[in-house]
Amino acid sequence: MPRTDPDTRALNQRLFAGGVAPFYLAILAVTILVGISAVMVVSASSGEAVLREATATGGTSATQSAFAEGKNNLAFIIVGALVACVISRLDYRRFASWSFPILLVLIGLLVYLVISGVAIGGAKRWIQIGNFSLQPSELVKPVLLMFTAYVLALFSESQEVKELGGRRATTFLSIPAVLIGITLLTIILQPDLGTTSIIVFGLLIVYIMSGFGLRFLTFLLPIGLGLYLFRAFAFGTYQAQRIQSLLRGLLHGEYSHQVTQSMYALGSGGILGVGLGLSRQKYFYLPEAQNDFILAIIGEEMGLVGTLMVVGAFACLMWAGYAITLGARDRLGRVLSAGATTILIVQAIINMVAVVGIGPVTGKPLPFVTLGGSAMLSSFILLGLILSVARNGGEIREGYGDHRSLFTVCADAIMGAVDGYVGARPPKEAPSQAKMKTTSKKKTKTKTKSKTKTKVPSERDSECERSGGDEDEGDIEWRWDRGTRLSGTRSGR
Repeated sequence: MPRTDPDTRALNQRLFAGGVAPFYLAILAVTILVGISAVMVVSASSGEAVLREATATGGTSATQSAFAEGKNNLAFIIVGALVACVISRLDYRRFASWSFPILLVLIGLLVYLVISGVAIGGAKRWIQIGNFSLQPSELVKPVLLMFTAYVLALFSESQEVKELGGRRATTFLSIPAVLIGITLLTIILQPDLGTTSIIVFGLLIVYIMSGFGLRFLTFLLPIGLGLYLFRAFAFGTYQAQRIQSLLRGLLHGEYSHQVTQSMYALGSGGILGVGLGLSRQKYFYLPEAQNDFILAIIGEEMGLVGTLMVVGAFACLMWAGYAITLGARDRLGRVLSAGATTILIVQAIINMVAVVGIGPVTGKPLPFVTLGGSAMLSSFILLGLILSVARNGGEIREGYGDHRSLFTVCADAIMGAVDGYVGARPPKEAPSQAKMKTTSKKKTKTKTKSKTKTKVPSERDSECERSGGDEDEGDIEWRWDRGTRLSGTRSGR
């Protein structure tokens, strides 16, 4: 075999953000997780399916019903993997602006759920489309992450060239703030505070990685936590009941039925487990065995070895995601990779601590493992964003000034309207005549002094004379005034 030049190998590794190892390690970790999911969803859902079928028809078609959930889960895995493959092949800099119109569509679906959605289990979270139920809040996670990263990258780059400041900066940042607020409010009203918490964690990482300080967060986070606790306990909602159940379990050992059965499953598994398909807790003892508490069935059938395999896969995914973040060469790549990795890991931690009884039961699925079409698709989209940064984030490229998108057009229109409104205000009162006289005297004195002085040519003037024209002003055509647009292009290219 012909040998590869060492310089060529080094160049190929530099093109991958963080190197080749994090890219393939992330793929390996997710492959392990979806492999466990394909087997364990069949096992966890087969118990109740067999009992229901046997009770209804005497067991004539029990085998087909037992594999129904497993087939659906396998279809979701295949579709999600294809979506992640397509996203990873695209340059995230090119499709980041698509997140704005997609987010508007998702906000419309969330508003529809709040107004006229059908409550299932006390929550309005799903839209029924034939035999498939869509959960828009799951798809909001990657889309809102990408939109926020895109807007803050635009803002940070405009600040670096000092073309945006004051009132225009406030107007520009208020556009994503309003959209984020509406999105989170509609998710809270479903109600779904678990998804809201996961999204907030991801947006906090985006905010910090974009170069903003922590002073605003130290003021806002305590207020948000206080409002959440007040709403939970003042109105007697199910969040307060879950917090109280967690405290009773931690302090007195009085866990809820679901958490108690989960601990029985984990404890009976031992080191190697009772064997695949031999779980006893899945027979109506542990509710939602194939969904939120599938980790307990994994621990019962595969033992401590299987549980550590899942935890180790998420640890590898976390290391790979943050290694890609450190290796990305532009701000948008770092922000996207860090935010997507944080959302996946935080959601996994929330699920795991609920299963072992040291965290509240939020009903959040385990990424890449739990049965659920919207959740599986959302996790694979986040994986696709990480892999896209790994493939394309290792190269140094220009920023976001050489494009035009729907968001920049809307931002230009809104900022122009604000400028027109402010410009239409009545001018300030004219200064008094005494002040005008003193200022005119000062101006005449400065003019007479300037006439007596001779101008000494500087090096900058001599360079302009040699070039035969005026000096190029920064090679940037972005002008944050009323007559120009945010989506301007760079000159001289």
